[in-house]
Amino acid sequence: MNFLAEVDNTPELKQRHVLLNAVRRYERLWLPLIGRFQNEAILEPPLDVAWVWHTHMLGRILDWFNYRVNSCKFLQE
Repeated sequence: MNFLAEVDNTPELKQRHVLLNAVRRYERLWLPLIGRFQNEAILEPPLDVAWVWHTHMLGRILDWFNYRVNSCKFLQE
């Protein structure tokens, strides 16, 4: 929970231009870097990039959950 508190206490992460830049850094810099060094080092992303990664992973979980909920509704009809 320290991560979420740190994000909450960083008002810059609520500014549109900061988030757009964080997404750009995540996609263009961080993902290729992790791909290149995934077996060689433990890398820790900067807070803005970590926040984008966190929300990206939550999006995947929510997509899966929505798919399951919608599938169950279809089966129950």
